[in-house]
Amino acid sequence: MERLVCLMMVLFVGVTNAGIIYQEDFSGDGSGIMNGTTPEIDNYGSGGHSWTSNAGFYTDGDVGGADGSALLPFVPQAGTVYELSADLSPVVGSTEWFGVGFTTNAIISPAGSNSNDRFSNSGGYAWCWHRDSTSSNQIVVTPGPNVGSYQLVGGQITDIPTPHTFTIVLDTTGTTWTTQLLLDGNAISNVLNLPSSAASNIKYVGITANLAGVEGNATVDNFELSEVPEPATLILLGLGSLLTIRSRR
Repeated sequence: MERLVCLMMVLFVGVTNAGIIYQEDFSGDGSGIMNGTTPEIDNYGSGGHSWTSNAGFYTDGDVGGADGSALLPFVPQAGTVYELSADLSPVVGSTEWFGVGFTTNAIISPAGSNSNDRFSNSGGYAWCWHRDSTSSNQIVVTPGPNVGSYQLVGGQITDIPTPHTFTIVLDTTGTTWTTQLLLDGNAISNVLNLPSSAASNIKYVGITANLAGVEGNATVDNFELSEVPEPATLILLGLGSLLTIRSRR
C-alpha cells in the first residue's frame, strides 16, 4: 500500500510539473531589482530568458515606488489553455494599482520608471489589477487595449494586506480567444473575449504597476505561467511515468 501511495505521488508531481512554462518564487534578498535576473524555472523554448524590469520591482517580490512592469518573453500558441497565477497584496492605504497579465511592447526604460511601460499604456491583454480600495474597481479585469468590455470586480477582498492568489486563464482554443479571472481558485469574472489582435500582439507575460511616488510596497509571490494539459495528455503523461517507474524496478 505504501508503495502504491508513493507511486501515485510521483505520478502527480510529474504530471503537475509537466506544463510549467515559467516559475518565479522571489527568493532574492531584495537588495536589487529583477532586471537581468533569471526565473527559477524557465521551460519556454530553449530557456535562458531573463526578466526585464523597471525600477521598483525587487527580487524579494516587493513592488513599489515606480511605474512600469517586469516582463518575460512569451507568445501564446493557438489551441491551448494557459494559466497565469500569482499571490498579490497591494500597498496598504493606497488606491494605486498593480497586477499581472500579458502585454505587447518591450520595456522602454529598463531599471527606470516610465508610465508608458505599464500594461495600461503598453498594449496589455488578459490582465488584471488590484488595489486597496472598497470601491467597485478594487479589482479590474481587462481583455485588451482600448477594449470597453473590462470588468470591475469589487468587494472581493476584505483582509488586505493578506496575499490572495490571482489566476488569469487565457484560452486560445477557440476562434475568439478568451480570458477569465479566478481568485483563490474561484471564478470572479465573466469569460471575456479578447480582441482578434491578441493572437499576433501578445509578446510578453509579467507584472505591472502604477506605484510611482507611493510610499510602501505591494508584494507578489509564487508567479507561475503554465499550460493546462488536455485530459488525454494527462492520461498519457501518467501512463508514461508509470511505465518509466516500472521499467526501473
